[in-house]
Amino acid sequence: MSTKKDRAINYQKEYYKKKHSYMDIADTNYVNNLVEILIKEGKIKKNHKILEVGCGKGRFSNSLLTKGFNLTCVDISDNLLQEFKKNIPKKRNVIIIKGDINEIGDKFKSEFHRSVTGGRYGLGPSQISSVKQ
Repeated sequence: MSTKKDRAINYQKEYYKKKHSYMDIADTNYVNNLVEILIKEGKIKKNHKILEVGCGKGRFSNSLLTKGFNLTCVDISDNLLQEFKKNIPKKRNVIIIKGDINEIGDKFKSEFHRSVTGGRYGLGPSQISSVKQ
């Protein structure tokens, strides 16, 4: 019998196999403005190591990478990570990990200065999420 957690993970995996336009990469003023707010409000500095949880196709990651930040990006979806890898800006410092942050998060407890999350995890104008480690 599957647990509630197993059902939730399976739902997520199936959900991200489908095409959703909001996940498309777009170098838009909207995304760039959100990233600028995230950097300012989160007091993120160029030398900070940043963990991005739920990076998807890299809509927010690409903006951070283009600005010169070093990222480790985690997502549960193979499909989204394959798309992300195709869209990484050239010569950028990024580590990509496929996994469930609930299962691998303990590995990262003291490794990062900041962790950020976007998309369906809450990066929006009133929901900027930057966690000081």
